[in-house]
Amino acid sequence: MFLLKIPLYLWNAIKVTFGWYFGLYRNAGWLKKIWIAFMSFVMFIAFYIFAVLTNFLWLFGDSPSLSEIMAHKSPVASTIISADGQTLSKVFNENRTLVPYDSIAPVFFDALISTEDKRFYSHNGIDLQGLGGAIKDAIAGNSRGASTITQQLVKNKFGTRSKYGTGLLGKIPGLRILVMKSKEIILAVGLEMYYSKEEILTMYANTVDFGSDAFGINTAAKTYFGTTPLKLKTEEAAVLVGLLKATNTYNPNLHPEKSLERRNVVLGLMLDNNKISQSEYDRIIRQKKIKLHFEKENLLNGNALYFRQAVLNELQDKLPGYDPYVDGLKIHTTLDSRMQEYAKRAVWRNMQSIQTSAGGVTVPERRIKELVKKTSEYKRLAALYPGQSDSVNYYLNKKHRVRLFDYGATNHERYAQMSTVDSLRYMLKFMHIGFVAIEPTTGHVKAYLGDVDYKTWQYDKVMAPHQPGSTFKLFVYTTAMKRGKTPNDSYLDAPLRVNGKEWPQNAGGHYSGQYLSLRSAFARSVNTVAARIGHEMKTPNVAATAHDMGIKSELNENLAMCLGASEVTPFELVSAYGTIANGGEHVEPVLVDYVEDSEGRVVYRASQESTSAVSIDVAQKMRTLLSAGAHDPGGTSTKLGGYIGSYATQLDYGGKTGTTNDKADAWFVGVTPNLVAGAWIGGEYNFVRAGGYGGTMVLPIIGEFLQRVMGNPAINGKYLRKYDRGGKAISTTVPTKVIIDRSSDEYGVRQGEGDVIVPDAVPDGAGEDANVESNIESRPPEVHQAPAANTPHPSSHPVPQPQQSPAPEKKSNAAPPKPAAKPQENVEHLFD
Repeated sequence: MFLLKIPLYLWNAIKVTFGWYFGLYRNAGWLKKIWIAFMSFVMFIAFYIFAVLTNFLWLFGDSPSLSEIMAHKSPVASTIISADGQTLSKVFNENRTLVPYDSIAPVFFDALISTEDKRFYSHNGIDLQGLGGAIKDAIAGNSRGASTITQQLVKNKFGTRSKYGTGLLGKIPGLRILVMKSKEIILAVGLEMYYSKEEILTMYANTVDFGSDAFGINTAAKTYFGTTPLKLKTEEAAVLVGLLKATNTYNPNLHPEKSLERRNVVLGLMLDNNKISQSEYDRIIRQKKIKLHFEKENLLNGNALYFRQAVLNELQDKLPGYDPYVDGLKIHTTLDSRMQEYAKRAVWRNMQSIQTSAGGVTVPERRIKELVKKTSEYKRLAALYPGQSDSVNYYLNKKHRVRLFDYGATNHERYAQMSTVDSLRYMLKFMHIGFVAIEPTTGHVKAYLGDVDYKTWQYDKVMAPHQPGSTFKLFVYTTAMKRGKTPNDSYLDAPLRVNGKEWPQNAGGHYSGQYLSLRSAFARSVNTVAARIGHEMKTPNVAATAHDMGIKSELNENLAMCLGASEVTPFELVSAYGTIANGGEHVEPVLVDYVEDSEGRVVYRASQESTSAVSIDVAQKMRTLLSAGAHDPGGTSTKLGGYIGSYATQLDYGGKTGTTNDKADAWFVGVTPNLVAGAWIGGEYNFVRAGGYGGTMVLPIIGEFLQRVMGNPAINGKYLRKYDRGGKAISTTVPTKVIIDRSSDEYGVRQGEGDVIVPDAVPDGAGEDANVESNIESRPPEVHQAPAANTPHPSSHPVPQPQQSPAPEKKSNAAPPKPAAKPQENVEHLFD
C-alpha cells in the first residue's frame, strides 16, 4: 500500500518545493530576483552535473568517474620481439601502438587543430564560441559539429555514445544526443583539469580510429604510408586528418578521389590558420595523386606466427592478470630472426620440391567422404536440409570461389571455382612440416616453423604428436648405456618370436644373422637390435629414460614403442635429443626470455629449469652413436656431412633418422654441441603418406639450416663447437691447441664388412598387446651365424675402419661384400 502512494508523495513534495521557490520572488526587489535566478541556475547546473555523473534515478546511464578517467588505458597491441631485437609480429584486439608527443610530426597536430578545433589552446574543453555558432547554424538548417578535440577524445576513449548511453532519457528521441553531449562536456572539462594540452593531443593521436583497422597515429602512418609518425609529410598528415571525418568515405585506398578532395580542404584550413605557407599549399595542391604505401596489418601479418601462438599459449599460465591482446606488452623471446629466416628458406625450398614429388598422392574416396562430414559447410547444409541428403550432396559438389594454397602463385595463394569436396581433396594432398631448433645448454628455442603457411594451416605441427619411428631408438640405446653397455657391445641381428611370430622386420625383410656392434646397429637403424635391447632393458625402463630426457607425451610401454610406435611431438623430441648434446643435463625449452609491460617494467623473466637425466659418461657414449650415423659408411645420416662441408673440422655433429610404416611420417634430428634441430614431415592425416624416408626428405632441410647458421660469422661463434676429452663443448672459431678426442674413438668402432644396411621401419601389430614381452622368446639358435671377419663380437677389440660411402642394400642374408669406395647414387633412397 505504501509503494502505491509513493507517486502521490512525490507529487506533493514537488508542489510544496515549487510553492516555496516561487514564494522567494514575492515582494523581492529586482536585484534580489536576479540574484535568486543566478543562484538557481548555478544550483541547477550543479545538480545536473551531479545527476549525470551519478545516473540519478537511472535517467542518464553510467558515466566514468574522474579516477577512471585518470586510470583508463586504451587497448594497445603487444609486440613479439626476437632475441636479436627484431619485431616479429603483433597481437591485438585494436592494432594500436602508443607513441609520445615528441615522436609525432608537429605538422600532424597543425593539421588536426586547424581542421577539428582551431581554438584548442584557448578553451578549457568547451568551445563556447564554436558551440554558439553551431546552435545558430542548426537553427538556420545548416547543422555542423562543434565538439572540441577534448570532447572527441572523451567520445573515443570512453565510448560515451554507446557503452554509457543507456539511461532512461536516452530512450526518448531527441534527448539521447543531449545526454551524450552533456557527458562529453562534463568529462572534457575534467580532462582539461588533469592533463596538459600536449598530453591531450598525444592521447587523441594514439586513440583515434583511422580506418583500415589502424588505431592510433603510429599504426596509421605505417598502414597508409609505410612510415613513422615523426616522418609524416604535410600532405600525408593532411590525408590522415581528413580521414577522421569519415574513415570509409575518405579512405585513400578505397576512395582516392574523395580522399584527395578532403586532403585539399584540410590544407586550405591549415593555410587559413598560417600553419603552412602559400607556396607549400600550391606545391601540394598540384599533386593530383596521393602517394600511398598501403599495407593493412592484421593478425596474419608478421614473422614466426606459429611461434607467436606457442608464446601466447605459454604466457597464459606464466602471466596471470595480463592480456597480450590489450596490455601493450613487449614480449622478448629466445627466437633468432636470422636463424628463423634460414629455417624458413630451407623448409620452403625443400617442401616445394617434396610436394612436386608427392603431387600424385591419391586420397581414398572413403576418407574424403568421412572428412567432408566434419566440415563446417557440411554441418551447415545438414542443419538447413535435415534428412535431405540429395540436397546436401548437391551443394557440397556445387562449384564456388575458393581460396587455395599454391607454392607457385603470388603470395602462395590462388582462387578457383571448386566444390567443397574437390577443394578438400586438393588440400589433403599437401605435405606438412614441423621444424624446431633449440640450444641444448640454455633451452632457448632459436627457430620454429609449425607448417609452411600459417594463413592456410594454423594447426601447429611442432606441437602435434606423431609416431617418431627410429628417432625413438635414442632412448632405447640410452637405457642400455645407463645399464653399462658400450657402443662396442654387440647384439644379434635376427628377429624375436612374439606370440609365435617373427618380429620385428628389418626393411625388406633382410637379417644378417650376425652380431652387430651397438654403434653399427644404431648408425644403420637396425630394428631387430633395437627390439632385443628393449626386451632386455624392459620397456618401462625405456619409457622412464625418455621421460627423464624430456618426453612429456604418454608412452605405451611395449616393444613397439622401442621402434617408435608411441606418438611424441617434434618439440619434445628435439628437446630430449638436446639432453645428450648437453652432457646428460636436460634443460626445459624456453620460448620467452622476459616480458615488459607498457611502462617498461619487467613483469616476467624466464628461469632455467634443468634436471640431470643421464650421466656425462652415458651422454658421451650416445654422442658416439649419433656421430656414427653421420660418419660411418652405411649410416642413415651420412648425407649430413655434405651440408656441414668445410665446417666439419670445427664442428662435432651427428643425427638420427626416422620413418614410420608406409612412409606416413619422416623425421630427422641433427645434433651439434650447442644447437639441435629436428623436423617431422607427413600428411594432414596418417593415411596421406609422406612418401619418403627421413634421410632423404627431412635431412636436407636440417642440413641446409645448419649450413647457413654455421656459415654466418655474426652467429656461428656460438655454435661452432667440438667436445673435449671431458665432454665439454669448446669453441673452434679461434685456433686452439686443445687435443680434440671424439668420444666415438673411445667407445665405438667404424663400420665392419659384416654390417647390414637397413632402412627404418615401425613394425605392424607389435603395439597391440600391452603384455607382449611376456610371450617373447629368442629366435632359434640355428639362425645364428658366425660373425664375418671384421664384424665386432662382444669379446672383440674395437678396430676403426676408414670412412666410406653408403653401400646399396643386398638381397641375401649373407654378409655383403665390402662397400664400394665410390658412392652409388641410384640407391640413396635405401639409406634411411
